[in-house]
Amino acid sequence: MISKEEVISVVSEGLDKDHFFIVEIKVKNDYIKVVLDGYEGINIKECEQINRLLKKHFGERLDTYTLEVTSPGLKASFRVKEQYEKNRGEEVSVLLNDGAKVNGILKDFTESELLLEKKEKKKTEGTIERIYFDQVKSVKLVLSF
Repeated sequence: MISKEEVISVVSEGLDKDHFFIVEIKVKNDYIKVVLDGYEGINIKECEQINRLLKKHFGERLDTYTLEVTSPGLKASFRVKEQYEKNRGEEVSVLLNDGAKVNGILKDFTESELLLEKKEKKKTEGTIERIYFDQVKSVKLVLSF
């Protein structure tokens, strides 16, 4: 059996930590899912490198598992602090526990709170809104094309 800790160790060793980070690793029954992201994004070739690294390290032990190495996707909620760092200065949508949504520019964050700049029409600078993480259900990047 392959443990989550073993997968974390192998991925962490093979990951260029200056450019990439682990979002999530799941090991359940016969399924291993590794979700990675990068400060400048991550592409399929980089995911394939980690896939090959895991196959090389675990060898035949991996034969009974389905292995998935992927990015979190554009619509996924933020799960780790590195995603907040990566998206500082970008527009995000915050879903609060009470169902309300707040959109704004992610200015900063701490372990306990987010600081969003909410633009107001006809003003050059917006107001800063402090949102505590214990009020937050999810945070996602707002996509604009």
